[in-house]
Amino acid sequence: MGSRLVSSIVKDKYGKKSATKDLHGDEELSYAHLHWYVNVLKASNVGSHCVLDCGEDGSRFQRIFICFKAYIDSFRWCRPMLFIDGTFVTNKYKGTLLGATAKNGNKEVFPFAFAIVSGETVDNWRWFLQRISEVLVDEGRQLTFISDRHGAIIDAVRTVFPASPHGFCLYHLKENLKKKYPHAVGSSFKDHILWLFCKLLYAPTVEEYQDTLKKLRDDGGSKIIDKFLADLPVQNFANAFFPGKRYGEVSNALSESFNSWVKDVRRLPIYEMIDTLKGIEIDMQVVNTVK
Repeated sequence: MGSRLVSSIVKDKYGKKSATKDLHGDEELSYAHLHWYVNVLKASNVGSHCVLDCGEDGSRFQRIFICFKAYIDSFRWCRPMLFIDGTFVTNKYKGTLLGATAKNGNKEVFPFAFAIVSGETVDNWRWFLQRISEVLVDEGRQLTFISDRHGAIIDAVRTVFPASPHGFCLYHLKENLKKKYPHAVGSSFKDHILWLFCKLLYAPTVEEYQDTLKKLRDDGGSKIIDKFLADLPVQNFANAFFPGKRYGEVSNALSESFNSWVKDVRRLPIYEMIDTLKGIEIDMQVVNTVK
């Protein structure tokens, strides 16, 4: 019975693999189409910024960046702010999908650029932001970034956009603060501490920030709060110290929205994934238009 079960599992596995190949094409061969795709994109969509990195000898895929001409032009009418994040690629060869999303004047989602890389490393995030800097070289506006506190993102923003303010996502900060307290601590107490932390973040003046900080330390325990804030620069989260404009945006929800849109796309072979992402970006803008 055991051997029949193993045989059945193997058949199901290869049957699924065969069906996927018939439906979406060969994943390995998909990489061979990328050179052609990039050339066609540049010829047919003049002004799009597309960079394919296949290593020094050009024989092995490393990463690809795409920002379509329409999004480059349209970003001029969006707020000078980018929400950046990464999500796992779940096809055979894995990797990470990096995305940069914006908002227009009506607070509607505006996908801007994406890249497929090996992972969320410092080198890949620097490479991604460097490509964005090439796109926005003539932008002439101070760009603000919103992200979680991923170390590679912090390094990349500081390195590639040293003059750009970088806000940390409130949702991630609250989750991190919540974990500083033992599971035995009641939810009502944690909610109170998180409420005070939000008040700290939104404080419009230094004086109000200091008053709220005292209350937070008194109620939440100075040892826990001080340790939490020790590696959290005030200029990256608190309104009273933020050096630029973030237009009331304190969370990275736009990137999460983009990640949910690409949930099923991430499993496709890379060529079809890229082509489908183009359609998704158009669909997202259509949805925004008819809201």
